[in-house]
Amino acid sequence: MKKLFFAFILTLGAVSVHGQNQGSHINAGLGLDGRGIPIYGSYDWGFRDDFNLGVGASLSTGGNDYDGGIFGAGFFTQWYADRILDIPSDFDVYAGLGVYYYTYKNGDDLDLGLFVGGRYYFNDSMGVNLELGAGSTLAGAKIGVTWQL
Repeated sequence: MKKLFFAFILTLGAVSVHGQNQGSHINAGLGLDGRGIPIYGSYDWGFRDDFNLGVGASLSTGGNDYDGGIFGAGFFTQWYADRILDIPSDFDVYAGLGVYYYTYKNGDDLDLGLFVGGRYYFNDSMGVNLELGAGSTLAGAKIGVTWQL
């Protein structure tokens, strides 16, 4: 429980940083990784020019090896290639890296991960997202919805 509380406090502390440039997004959806099918949520905000900072969390049942479920939380940064690729405004293409802490009944892991992703916006505020990633303890994918703030 102490680990869960520590991860939650770290996530809340990161939300106090704020930026303006690339825009802010709330993302939610399902993932697929070596531990199961997590439900995830994240928030990222424009930090400087083509860069965003973000925080995220996930929860997964994790199967037999992770009895009791898995909670993960972490920080990430994204670099948006939209301007360089000169793509239409209803698309976002990005690459990023993050540090995530996972806790479960029998232990915990620290994951350093890289990912690439994209978003397609149906209108000014809502879209879909897809990410593919690799990390030190897991690799996977995420698909979900995005709300642009």
